[in-house]
Amino acid sequence: MKAVKVLAMLLLMISLQGCWGSRETDELAYVLALGLDRGPGQNIQGTFQIANPKVIAGQAGGGGGGGEKEEPLITVSTIAPLPISAFNLINVERSRQISLLHANAYIISEDLAREGLGNYLNSLNRFRETRGTAFIYISRCKAIDFMERNRPDLETTPAKQYELVSRTFRLHALAPVVQFHKFYTGTKSRDRQPVAPLVNITQEDFAGGPSRPEALGDFLAGDMPSNKGESQFLGAAVFRMDKMVGTLTGNETRYLNMLTGEMHFSFMIIPDPIKEGAVVGVSLKQARKPVIKVSTDRERPRISAEVFIEPELVGVPSGTNYEDEKQMGALEAAIAGIIGDSCRQLVARTQEEFRSDIFGFGSHARKNFLTVQQWRDYDWLDKYPQAEVDINVNLKIRRTGLMHKTVSTVN
Repeated sequence: MKAVKVLAMLLLMISLQGCWGSRETDELAYVLALGLDRGPGQNIQGTFQIANPKVIAGQAGGGGGGGEKEEPLITVSTIAPLPISAFNLINVERSRQISLLHANAYIISEDLAREGLGNYLNSLNRFRETRGTAFIYISRCKAIDFMERNRPDLETTPAKQYELVSRTFRLHALAPVVQFHKFYTGTKSRDRQPVAPLVNITQEDFAGGPSRPEALGDFLAGDMPSNKGESQFLGAAVFRMDKMVGTLTGNETRYLNMLTGEMHFSFMIIPDPIKEGAVVGVSLKQARKPVIKVSTDRERPRISAEVFIEPELVGVPSGTNYEDEKQMGALEAAIAGIIGDSCRQLVARTQEEFRSDIFGFGSHARKNFLTVQQWRDYDWLDKYPQAEVDINVNLKIRRTGLMHKTVSTVN
C-alpha cells in the first residue's frame, strides 16, 4: 500500500510538470524601460521602450540599398489610469505579447512624483513581471521627452546605459543608486524615507551654462555646463513617503551617501588651507560604515553620527608639501571641517525644509522600542525635525598618490 502511494505521488508530480505557461522568445516583445508622466484627468501617460528584435538580432540597420537605419528601440506611449493598464493597452497595436520581464529602468517625471506615486507603485509591485532590481530615476523634464531624446554614445540602447550608469554612481557618489524594491519599501516605511537619482537633458551649450560653482558637482541634472542635448544623471529627488518634496544637488548627494554609508569613492576640490587663492584636489574613500547612535529617552531625540573618510591627494597646484606631517595635519583639518559643516547643513535642511529622514536615522531609533506599536506611537517622522544632531568626521590621509614629496615650482 505504501509503495502504491509513493508511486501515485511520483506520477502526480510528473504529470503536473511541463511548460503549460511557456512562451517562445519570438512570441514576445520586451520592454526595456518604462516612463510615467501625468496624463489628462486622473490618468497617467505610460511610455514604453521596446527592444526592436530585427536590429538587436543584427537583421537590420547595417544595410546597403540606401534604406533608413532602424532604431534599436521602439518607443510607444498611451494614456491609462494605471501603469499596468497602459501596459496592456499597447498589446492592441503589436503582433507580439508585450513583456516587462526585462524592464530595468522606471523613469518618472518630477510633476507626477510631486503629486504622489503610491497608487502607481502599488500596481507595479503587485504585477508578477515587475523586476524589483529595476532602477528608479526621476526626470526633471517629462519622462517621454527624456526617453526620446536620450541617445547614449557608448551603448547600443539606453537600457544598457541605465544599468551601467548606476555603477558609475559608485565612482563619484553624486547620485544615489536606487532600485525599485528599495524605493517602494521606502514609501511605506517610517524608518527611512526614499530618494531617487535625477535625470535631465541639457538645454544650453557649455558656453551658455551657469557659472562654475564653488563645490564640485553642485548642480542638478541638466544644469551642469556641457554640450546641448547631453543626458545627465546628477543629484537626487527627496521624498516624504510617496511624495517628492525637494531636490539635492550632486554635491549634497555626496554627503547623503557619506551619512548612509553608500559612498564608495568621490572627488573633491577644496580651498588650499595654506596658499590663499589656490585649491587642492582629493579623492575620497569611505573607510567604513558610519557609526550612528540615536537616543529617544527625552522629548527631543538626540542623533550622534561619526563618519570615517580616507582622502588621497590628487592635485596640489600650489606646490605645498602636504606630504609633510605638519602640513598634512592642516589639510586634514580643512577637509574634515568642510565635510562636517556640509553634513550638518544637509541634515538641517532635511529637518526644516523637507521634514524627511532620508538618512535612515529612524532605523537606529527603532531599536530603542520593545514593540512595533510603541515605535508607531512614537511617530518618528514627527519627532525627526526637532532632533538634536551631532556629526563627527574621523579623517586620515593615508595615501599621497605616487609622490612622497611635493616640490614647489621655481619661476
